[in-house]
Amino acid sequence: MWLALALAGCRVPATFQCESSDQCTREGPTGTCEPNGFCSFPDSQCMSGRSYDASAGVLAGTCVAVPPPDIDAAVSTSCQTSPQYQMVAGLTHTYRVTGLVDYDAATAACAADNAYLATIDDATENAAVVALAANWIGFDDLTTEGRFVWQHAPTATYANFNTGEPNNYQFHEDCVYVRTDGLWNDTPCGEARPGLCECEAGYTAPTIPACMAMPGATIVQGRRYFVHTAQHVSWAEAKADCESTGAYLMVVGDLYENFFLDNTTGLPMLDLWLGASRPNSGDPWSWVDGAPFVFTNWANNYPTGDPDANCIVTASANEKWQNARCNDAHAYVCECDPLPP
Repeated sequence: MWLALALAGCRVPATFQCESSDQCTREGPTGTCEPNGFCSFPDSQCMSGRSYDASAGVLAGTCVAVPPPDIDAAVSTSCQTSPQYQMVAGLTHTYRVTGLVDYDAATAACAADNAYLATIDDATENAAVVALAANWIGFDDLTTEGRFVWQHAPTATYANFNTGEPNNYQFHEDCVYVRTDGLWNDTPCGEARPGLCECEAGYTAPTIPACMAMPGATIVQGRRYFVHTAQHVSWAEAKADCESTGAYLMVVGDLYENFFLDNTTGLPMLDLWLGASRPNSGDPWSWVDGAPFVFTNWANNYPTGDPDANCIVTASANEKWQNARCNDAHAYVCECDPLPP
């Protein structure tokens, strides 16, 4: 869209690629030569504090992305002994605020400390989030659209959403943050915000899956996906390959994630295995991560009555699902969740 707008104007700024920051000059503050070779300049509206200038081609005017955190650079192996975790008046647990990260990265950063992304039990704890200037809390509807649950305490009942929220604006707001006034809002999980890690005596965090630190991920709204188009394998082989890195065969929670399969990954015209199957024809379908099988996107006349077609592919031609024989060979996508099933 940026390119279209530029071409529609009277003058298209020349694209310039820098080699060092001293080449990024204009009236006012000095710029930064980003790793992609384009100049950025200070911008308080961006989480990174920088945006690309008019010479950056299609990136002109966009914010410089915030890099994912180094999970290995955790505060300590135990939040119980870390000086970065603080007591808060009136509360029994300790807390620390992460840097500006996406929701999955905040989850992983807390787990690396043997803590968890905060569960807000009452108004007192909610006020503490505001006082600590944190945003992300461990509350999302990533598993089932419209059903928000806490990562750490699924039975907790406190909520403090702003009027009209959650509203799933533009169909991809699945994670929750606390505003400066203490009210909550759902928002895209890929935004860069400070998260609140909560440390509780006796808690043991799950092991961070290896896929969180692997290169080559396609990142969409903070979630890391690994696209395998060269290997066409059976459903069981695809499932095993994903699980070997701590990931799982892709689970589709809503229409936005289904759209991702063929429109965000840059995949060629390939059918892809989904992480759903059933033991026998007529049995209920289930996802590999145990998520409720609620959202569906079946093609017309599917699933068929073929007694051997007990796995699911999504057809690249129309993003619709078809049941298929599990020994067929297809490409696949592994999904990396910082909280393993």
